[in-house]
Amino acid sequence: MDNLSLRNILTIKEAELSEESCFTFGIWSKYSPLNIKGFKDQIGMFQSNCYQLINVMEYTTKSLYFIYYVCLEYSTKRIVKTIQFVNDQDQSIQFDKSLDPYEFENIWYQFQLISWPILRRLELIIIKSDKIILKEIITDIKPFKEQQLLLTFGDNLEVIESRIDQITQGMMYSLFPGQIVVYHPLIEIIPISFDFEQQIIEGYSSLTQCNCQNNEQVDLEEIGLNVIDDKIYISENVNCNYYALSGWLKVKDIVQKSEEFTYQFIKMTVFIGKQQIFNENVATFQMFYQISTLSTKIIIKTYTYDFPIAIKEIQDVSQEIETQFQIQKDNLKQWHYLFLQLEDNQFNIKITFYDYQSNIQFYEAQFSVRQFHNCQFKLQYGNIQKNSLNYLKIELRKFQFTNCQYDERISKCHSSCLDCDGSNKNNCLSCPVEQQRIYIPEFKQCLCPYSTIDYDNKCITYEDSNLLLKVKQNINKKCKAGYFELEGDCERCPSRVKADLITCFDCFSQGKDWASKSICGKYIYFPISLSLQNAILYDYSFQYYHDGSDLIICENCLHLDYEQELQNEDGIYKLFLQKFNGFESFCFSLIDFGSEQKCTICNVGFCILCGIQIDGIVCLKCEENYIVVDGLCKFNKQIPYFYQSCQPPYYTTYNRECKICPINYCLYCFEYNYNNNKESNTLSQAEILILEEGNSYVKIGCVLCQDGYIFNFNSGLCVNQVPRIQYCLTSYIKQLDEKCLLSTLNNFEVSRVINNCDDYILNCEICALYYQQVIICINCKIGFVLQEGLCYMNEESKINYSKDIWDLQIKAFLLIYQFDKSQDYPNKEPSKCGNSCLSCKNDNQQYFCEKCMSNHLEDPVRIQYGLYCPECPRLCQVCISRPLEEIKLKTI
Repeated sequence: MDNLSLRNILTIKEAELSEESCFTFGIWSKYSPLNIKGFKDQIGMFQSNCYQLINVMEYTTKSLYFIYYVCLEYSTKRIVKTIQFVNDQDQSIQFDKSLDPYEFENIWYQFQLISWPILRRLELIIIKSDKIILKEIITDIKPFKEQQLLLTFGDNLEVIESRIDQITQGMMYSLFPGQIVVYHPLIEIIPISFDFEQQIIEGYSSLTQCNCQNNEQVDLEEIGLNVIDDKIYISENVNCNYYALSGWLKVKDIVQKSEEFTYQFIKMTVFIGKQQIFNENVATFQMFYQISTLSTKIIIKTYTYDFPIAIKEIQDVSQEIETQFQIQKDNLKQWHYLFLQLEDNQFNIKITFYDYQSNIQFYEAQFSVRQFHNCQFKLQYGNIQKNSLNYLKIELRKFQFTNCQYDERISKCHSSCLDCDGSNKNNCLSCPVEQQRIYIPEFKQCLCPYSTIDYDNKCITYEDSNLLLKVKQNINKKCKAGYFELEGDCERCPSRVKADLITCFDCFSQGKDWASKSICGKYIYFPISLSLQNAILYDYSFQYYHDGSDLIICENCLHLDYEQELQNEDGIYKLFLQKFNGFESFCFSLIDFGSEQKCTICNVGFCILCGIQIDGIVCLKCEENYIVVDGLCKFNKQIPYFYQSCQPPYYTTYNRECKICPINYCLYCFEYNYNNNKESNTLSQAEILILEEGNSYVKIGCVLCQDGYIFNFNSGLCVNQVPRIQYCLTSYIKQLDEKCLLSTLNNFEVSRVINNCDDYILNCEICALYYQQVIICINCKIGFVLQEGLCYMNEESKINYSKDIWDLQIKAFLLIYQFDKSQDYPNKEPSKCGNSCLSCKNDNQQYFCEKCMSNHLEDPVRIQYGLYCPECPRLCQVCISRPLEEIKLKTI
């Protein structure tokens, strides 16, 4: 039985006893003072440092005849087991056994009393595990003379009456803090020759050893800890002789007002619930970052006991063990992996830093410690000291705690990696052989080969799934991309395919039907520059013929109105005659060629007037919207729309136009729509994409109505209504839910935007709680202007000041409006070019994406397409959008 008390009433009738009648009882006990979960709700604990295990009283008078207990004396560092009783002659007898303080906690001890009353023989035995440490044989004695006895195992005791001389009324004995296993009292015929010691030692092997039960929840919350954030994790079950804590962490920012400060990040203690009896200052594990102008350190603390007592009155700091790691300050902002482990009194700590080149630097320490077993732990992490002036912003990934040694859920890396420099699937350094994955160094990923699927952390083929592959014969032969069909064969297109350019895209994408027209007029180019709005360019068109073996380009066929068929004998013959006649004259324009049809045509695209130089044909004058650059015609059409310049009363549409706001009493409009149950809007430039007709339903909303009006998304109107939310000046209604846009309080409980800001930013009229819990000013009081986030006294403002204020008001509106979609506030401001853009640039108040995400092996690839990064299907390197009509036609 664990941590309970048991009472037995026993009646001894000597007239019924024989010489071999044996009276015996006993108890196994194991001291575990911090196993709160094991003896919760028990009373009478730790009232004294002496813990009762067995007492025997006379049943009617409750007079104490016998007691077996253990005392822990901290002042002398002694542990003593004591047996006291009175015999049938009222003589007090006592036996003591001192124990090694380092061999008491979490070790089984057994006591057994054996008596033959008729023979007046008594044996007392104490066994540690499987070794006898005390054996007393006393003859001519009976331990009890009363016939009706009350035996109590465990429980606490306050002495009311005692027959033992050394024990007086009022003495206290606490409940034993640990496990007990009772040998119930019995009277049976047992000869003196019976080997009780061997029987007890054999019983030791059947005792329940510590059977560790894994926590159901091992993962700590993956979050970014900011300002005074801290979290608490409580282990569900106790440990045996093992625990481990591991995870990835990175310091995103250091907020430092002092030259030196110490930031306590982790404190792991024994979970004691509401108990106030233990010394929580001696923590199982603590981790600190010490930041100064001269050095940066990580400080690790743990403890080891020199005496197994843990009450809060004991404040022995000598039990604390500390080690320090001197590190480079820049390393803190790299991902580092913490691994902490206690196993069989060996404490190990290792911190490994990984930089962007996967260089490894680690710090480690080992200690031999003595720590309490069978504990339930509380883990507190974050800004534990609640210091708002000096703190770290830390990100946590894959932080895990386990109380048992064998837990397959605990892992350093993603399940697809063998070794790694981070927690994600794109941080692999090597792959597990048994999973049959291939390593892609460019993306640091372990992927399943083609023709396999990723299932249960293995790459499975169809044979592994016991599937039969039935290949259906394809009668209609189809050519690969870049080839066209000609008389049942596949011929290579006259296309040049480069990293960012595909010429003759007509043939490349429409190989099946290209032979019927044989025109190359469409080039596809993916620019990274703002100067090109679309990825598709139409250059000068050429027509091709096929003479039975090769493709022949015909530069003038389209102007001569020849048949657009690849194998056209008449067209091929006319082309032959034209080539055979040789050079007669040069047409300086298309008009000349149309009238003469004998001169050599100018083949510079978009050119209306050509010339001849030593290097060849050049253009002297281009068509409208094109300019001459190095003899060629380059597109010069300026983008008419600029997001930053579209200011009230105009608003931005999905078609990238500035329109006048149509909603009465509205100061600033915006468009929004729902597509696949997701909402987008034109307030965020990254979401301004041209929507295809019939693909979405666009609505118009209002950011801010005039005073006395609030916007109702259900009706699409600014209505004359007062907000129903207390302390709210203005709001909006959406789906019967009202959201406050501006509060009169001096805190952010009602809204993330308030008009009582002097406690935060002096002379600021409206301020907002922005990303990463930063407070920004939206507008200053009259007579002050906003400069670099603060309000300065000034009657004049710069030219774009009103536009900047509107931009801030839109940011404030999005703080509340986007809450409807995510139900959480992000830790960082989104990119102006969208989340798929890796590098966002600004040119002439217009943002454009310079570099998109490019992991086409795992996720949909984003391509540079003008300003943004639209998605391509997985494993696709280049793609373009198609009209719905074309898609529907292809699926028929």
